[in-house]
Amino acid sequence: MFNFIYEVNNDYYILGKDYFRLCTDLEIDVYKGFKDAIDGKEEGFITEQYKRVRKYTSDCQPNSRVRDKELVEFVQRLDEEDLEILSKQVAQAESYAQIAYQ
Repeated sequence: MFNFIYEVNNDYYILGKDYFRLCTDLEIDVYKGFKDAIDGKEEGFITEQYKRVRKYTSDCQPNSRVRDKELVEFVQRLDEEDLEILSKQVAQAESYAQIAYQ
């Protein structure tokens, strides 16, 4: 899973293989721009907004056992419905990655 912004229980997180933290207000606004673009269904604009989110989330963090543990605990606390919602968001982000970076 690569770094991207995901909404879980009305909170916004940057989640990924090397990242786990709550989003700042600016990052939330950028993500909401992406979601609005999806609602507008204009592929070019969706791709542009997707790339914008990726620009804000593409930082890597050094390996951290503490962060890895926090991420695992976070996912374990999610109920089945929340896991399904998160899984759909991950699949959506991956599909837009394929479109954006062809």
